[in-house]
Amino acid sequence: MTIRALILALALGITATPSTGRGQPDEWTSSRLHIEVLLSALSYDRALRQLEGDTIQIGVLYSPDNEESVLASNTVIATLNELAHEMTFLGKTIVILGIPLSETESGLGQSIGEGLAALYMAPGLSDRSVDRVTLITRQQGVVTMTGVERYVELGVSLGVTVRQDRPKILINYPASKAEGARFSSQLLQLADVLGREEVDP
Repeated sequence: MTIRALILALALGITATPSTGRGQPDEWTSSRLHIEVLLSALSYDRALRQLEGDTIQIGVLYSPDNEESVLASNTVIATLNELAHEMTFLGKTIVILGIPLSETESGLGQSIGEGLAALYMAPGLSDRSVDRVTLITRQQGVVTMTGVERYVELGVSLGVTVRQDRPKILINYPASKAEGARFSSQLLQLADVLGREEVDP
């Protein structure tokens, strides 16, 4: 199934089966469907279509001191690598980079700023860590995404969660604008959009 077909299937209402996590965040974020829908939604960022080169780099941020975060990031990285062998993203080869949460702002800023187009934020991060990271991604123009609804509320641009046994796209509109994302009206119509009135009254 192509990325575009996935988003269409989402619009028609994919059911999250028990094997992909019926509303359980830990099971959901470890599912292949979770990553497929995220990539599908991300493909509707018009700014990413203008990137030059043959590759697109996606970072996976995790806390090395949190077991849940490490396990989730390993699963996400493995799934992204599988998908990278099966398809291209916007005509580009996907390159995946694992990024441990650094204690220093300069180290973290350097890791995020080294050619990343998007950054996946794994479960197990504190609110303070999410705030630190999104401050950097806005400076660097890197689009953030996650499977954790709380992160979207805190300022991550794009999320996919499960509601009533179906995947649901979440967009923090002010955050996405701050990170340089330009999500299409098609995606905005499918998503729950937070804070849009703050930017476009």
